[in-house]
Amino acid sequence: MNRNPIYPVSSAYAKTTLLMHKPWTATQKLTFETKPTMVYKEFYELLKSDKCPVTVRLTHAVAKENYEQGSRFPEATNADVGKEISAEQFLLWRRRSI
Repeated sequence: MNRNPIYPVSSAYAKTTLLMHKPWTATQKLTFETKPTMVYKEFYELLKSDKCPVTVRLTHAVAKENYEQGSRFPEATNADVGKEISAEQFLLWRRRSI
């Protein structure tokens, strides 16, 4: 489950946010569980609703602003875990992210 806010919103982040912050039960499932193509629509409906936690709105706004300013960090993937990089690669990455 991906809890790191990212913009544009990934389906993994949208699903995690919905599971954590939108009420659901075993009999009253979230829309995306039966219609996977609805995950983004359901996420943005939550974001616009009065029941959306402030933290969800705030982290989404920060991720969007970072993306628009070009200071977005790439989303980590399983392929990145344990991957070694050289000092030169790290310094190059660091210069681009500042």
